[in-house]
Amino acid sequence: EMRLGRQHADPAPVALLRQLARRRRAPSGERPTPRPRTLLGPSSAGHPGRRDGGSFLVDAALSEDERLALRKLHASLPVDPGKKGATADPKGSLRSYFCDAEGILSDLLVSAAAAAAGSPGAVVVHPHLRFLDYRAAGASLPPHVDLARTFPLEGGGTAAPRRSTHT
Repeated sequence: EMRLGRQHADPAPVALLRQLARRRRAPSGERPTPRPRTLLGPSSAGHPGRRDGGSFLVDAALSEDERLALRKLHASLPVDPGKKGATADPKGSLRSYFCDAEGILSDLLVSAAAAAAGSPGAVVVHPHLRFLDYRAAGASLPPHVDLARTFPLEGGGTAAPRRSTHT
């Protein structure tokens, strides 16, 4: 069972994601062809999203089965009743959290982002994932210019912690 504090994920979507990740890693595994589109290039002067290579969107990063499993996982997660989101602002986002303890979802995201960026090994995904759900019409999406997150390496080794590369 995947856990983060008191929040639990339904094991069925997690098992499906695990199966899809194994299929993707197989030598003849299904891999969609990602199509990256630059939204803000690094030279977009004055925009905070231009730091670290700009902003981009990747179409077809995950297969339809992977997207469906991700939607099922999101639907299975409880909404955080914290101060942020719906309780603070009716037009705010609803937040759910997932700790990817096995690295299943992280592996899928790293694989897709690395394929789109053309630089395997350059992408790092933090295992604590946040799902944002904007349900109300007129909700705003503030700029995502968060600082990279830092987390320790598996096994608590002596190597330096790794920083996430994308928000």
